[in-house]
Amino acid sequence: MRNVRSLRPLTRPNLLSQKRTCALLGAVLLATLSVQGGCTTDNPGMSTTDGARDAAADGASAGDGVSAGTDAPGGGGGDGASASDAAAADAASGRPLGAGCGSAAQCASGFCADGVCCESACGGTCRQCDLATARGRCMPSLAGTQCRAAQCSPQNDGVLQLAHFCNGEGNCEATGDLECKPYGCDAANAKCFTSCSPASAATQCQQGQQCQNNRCGGNNAGLPFGAPCTSAGQCVSGKCSGGVCCDADCNGQCETCNLPGAVGKCVAVPDATAPIDSGKTCPTGSSVCGFDGLCDGRRHCRVAPQGTPCGTATCTDGAERSRLTSQQCNGDRQQPQCESDTNGCGDYRCNAAGTACLQSCSGDAQCRQGRFCVATRCVECRDNNDCGPNQQCGSDGDCHGGN
Repeated sequence: MRNVRSLRPLTRPNLLSQKRTCALLGAVLLATLSVQGGCTTDNPGMSTTDGARDAAADGASAGDGVSAGTDAPGGGGGDGASASDAAAADAASGRPLGAGCGSAAQCASGFCADGVCCESACGGTCRQCDLATARGRCMPSLAGTQCRAAQCSPQNDGVLQLAHFCNGEGNCEATGDLECKPYGCDAANAKCFTSCSPASAATQCQQGQQCQNNRCGGNNAGLPFGAPCTSAGQCVSGKCSGGVCCDADCNGQCETCNLPGAVGKCVAVPDATAPIDSGKTCPTGSSVCGFDGLCDGRRHCRVAPQGTPCGTATCTDGAERSRLTSQQCNGDRQQPQCESDTNGCGDYRCNAAGTACLQSCSGDAQCRQGRFCVATRCVECRDNNDCGPNQQCGSDGDCHGGN
């Protein structure tokens, strides 16, 4: 279970909290602050220097542990910011989606999953937030990602239960079983035995089979699934593919009998992986959206996945909302193309470069019309005054109730 930290209730900053913030810098900068710089106050008749002096005094007397001499960065009485101050500053930074993280407190979204700031907790099997093409978004794991290890049947009947793999749609699917006959199943390594010794025949060979010349059933017995082979005649199945005894011919470029967890079974090469067997290749196209030399997890050579950037994105701020127009590959194997896709930026404005939507804020100007920046998030309300009649501002920053 991933660590998920709930978002703090959103409240409007008051004068006291502003003064406490100023206390971190007030004692160090007191001698250099002027009317044109420094911390601000809610009193229009008070100079910024006075505000810093008063804030430092209030902070020191408020019992909140703020000490200009020990906690302020660069303070002459200490060694810099304490660990708790550093953690608080990191949390206040509100890292955007896709940024690296070690805890939920570091992310503006309040979620850290798979080592990146994520849009949600992204729990469950076959879902992840660190895909290269969608960092920060909770997406299905790539097809062919192993989601359960192989194991021998608990009935000790010589059956190998193959590993399960993600199907690319967020589900973990079974691959099937393999009969190790005439050999037993090697529980320690989750595969069929491929040789035997007379002293261990009871476990290395199936019931009724004898071990002769290190082979269960003698010289004429075939090799089990997954055993090394050079010709089909060596295998019980009569199929030798990719150098191992297989359950099928498995000739496709993006098929293999050598996938860890399913050796001996003809399965699809995982998505975003080059062909596994020797002599098999996928083409590489000349365009960004063409074939990329990898498999698609569904037994085919793939083109660049849908959503792969193929041009410069442009973000435009409108009167009420901002929109991002991106250039992305369509992922169509038959007609791979670079296409434009326009989406809104939600509650945020465009970044300064005009190439992406902002994912966090430091002021109201970075939020769309009618939204406010609170704790690095653009929200509908700061307090009840921003809501309509009979409505209340919730801890999620939205107005609730009313007609």
